Amino acid sequence: MNQLTVKALLPLFLLSTTVLTAQAHTEQDTLWHIHTANKATNTLSSQHFTLDESRLAQDLTQAQYAQVQVPGPDGVMHTFRLRDAGIMPAKLAAKFPNIRAFTGINITDPSLTGRFNFSSKGMSAMFDAPLDNDLERIFIDPIMDTDNEYRSYKVTPEAQQLAQQRFTKYAPKVMDVNRVFEPSVRAQKTGQPNTTQDRITYRLAMTATGEYTQYHGGTVADAMAEIVIMVNRLNDIFEVELGVTLQLVDDNDQLIFTNAATDPFNNDSQDGDLNQTVTDNRIGSANYDIGHIVNTNGGGLAVLGALCWDGYKADGITGSGSPTNDAFWVDFVAHELGHQFGANHTFNATTGSCGGGNRESEAAYEVGAGTTIMSYAGICGEQNITGQVDDYYHVHSLNEMAAEIEFARQNTPNCGIRIASQNTHPQANAGNDYIIPANTPFILTGEATDANTTDTLTYSWEQYDLGTATSSKLDDETDNGDGPLFRSLSPSNGPQRYFPKKISALQRLTSNGETLPTTNRDLNFQFTVRDNQGGSASDQMQLTVIDTGTAFEVTSPARNDVYTSNPITVAWTVAGTDQAPINCTTVDIELSNNTGGTYPLRLAANVPNNGSALVNLPNTDGEQRFQNIRVV
Repeated sequence: MNQLTVKALLPLFLLSTTVLTAQAHTEQDTLWHIHTANKATNTLSSQHFTLDESRLAQDLTQAQYAQVQVPGPDGVMHTFRLRDAGIMPAKLAAKFPNIRAFTGINITDPSLTGRFNFSSKGMSAMFDAPLDNDLERIFIDPIMDTDNEYRSYKVTPEAQQLAQQRFTKYAPKVMDVNRVFEPSVRAQKTGQPNTTQDRITYRLAMTATGEYTQYHGGTVADAMAEIVIMVNRLNDIFEVELGVTLQLVDDNDQLIFTNAATDPFNNDSQDGDLNQTVTDNRIGSANYDIGHIVNTNGGGLAVLGALCWDGYKADGITGSGSPTNDAFWVDFVAHELGHQFGANHTFNATTGSCGGGNRESEAAYEVGAGTTIMSYAGICGEQNITGQVDDYYHVHSLNEMAAEIEFARQNTPNCGIRIASQNTHPQANAGNDYIIPANTPFILTGEATDANTTDTLTYSWEQYDLGTATSSKLDDETDNGDGPLFRSLSPSNGPQRYFPKKISALQRLTSNGETLPTTNRDLNFQFTVRDNQGGSASDQMQLTVIDTGTAFEVTSPARNDVYTSNPITVAWTVAGTDQAPINCTTVDIELSNNTGGTYPLRLAANVPNNGSALVNLPNTDGEQRFQNIRVV
């Protein structure tokens, strides 16, 4: 007897890797050794190691290129080929020869990259690697007050939330753009972004208050080492998202203050104003393109759209009581620099720090507090979707920043160093517009091409609708006929996205930051393709949602029904989809045998969309469990 179990059922409207092999950890052939004292507390998410720092320093004296092995928290070693990250120009690098920053490419799988930093304070690293069947971002940091001890870890959601809680009192704000530009000038910044293939390097003047320097060790070299790590992390984002590299100015050491009692700053949110004067006096306005200051108590405040604009381009500040790691560098510094590059807030919430006039109605494309860099993830109470931002910019932010870069190019010709790139931007195709029923999960699938065939493309689908501000989690989960319903998700390796996310759609579960449309309305989506070499492209499509009074869904077989003979009846609620304006007169019935990952088995094609059909399940020897049936 062939016993067939239908495990889950899902109706969907369908609109149109290489695995790293790494050498296992062995104590004979690596600089790293699992720290014996911590073996009992090591987990898949975190593991402690000791590092032969002197041997590593010797290895890294090999000119511009070198290789380094780094351990994942599972003990697996990964080898990266290093290249100087270009953060310190020659004059500055000569002053601090022990501070080095690199980019890295995995020698086994070039699609896996990383950032690596070395100084007298030790090594830090961030790299992509497989871990427990997923691709994860791995971090390595020295453990404070230890001798050559390091922690290799992935950031867990719990750690993200704890990190973000330290910053809830620091609500970033944007200075009124009217203070800077006349209306006629601001209007010029709304044009189409530049589409040239240039790579751009901007000279960054990064100031540190005495408090910041003391936090990181007390010397100019200590603060410079931390700033280089921070800029390397920022460039990991800016180079992919915008084709922009931030390079510290030749005399950046002149902006490092060591004594809080005698430096010219207040260690608060007004340090940006003071920094403008200090940077102009110490560096010279003609000698930098963008400036910023970091302190330990200032929150975030920056002039909007001041790239290369004399008198305003150094007026940006980021401060925190714990000014280090991603919770500071990405959530706050990249956010404030985003403002200086022209990007507005993208959240639609108004509670917590999202209130007080911080919402920007013309850019509020993200559900609730949002999740991208220009959101307020983690600091807006019940409207939070995540505890910490994801390390990429929303497509609207990219458009604003690209327009700012183009505006600066046209109006300040000495702004940035442009180098013609051999990279060609990809092309994006979001596909046709469709009409779909309300209350029904759906899939969007785009297409992309890239003349650079070795580029690793990543894809994102983002809802692109403005609407009424929301003031509660209930508001965020209610379709009021306009505004965002679906959160932004980090770029993925495939051009397809489930709405809501796959596991929620397959099991008919709710998903935080994803709400199915329930009203008659339009949903606009931007399909963005990144080549991860500084090039990107976007295309828009529209869904027209029709509320037919009920959801289009499979009603039989029920979940976990067991069948021992053929044929079986598949039944579904038509929900008016066979009538105008949807006009879906026929459907296909498909079966998955891998938990809904794919649907390789078509049980019926072009059957009338009348609510039921007889189908034959495939014959098997012994019991076979099929994961999902869908009607599309």
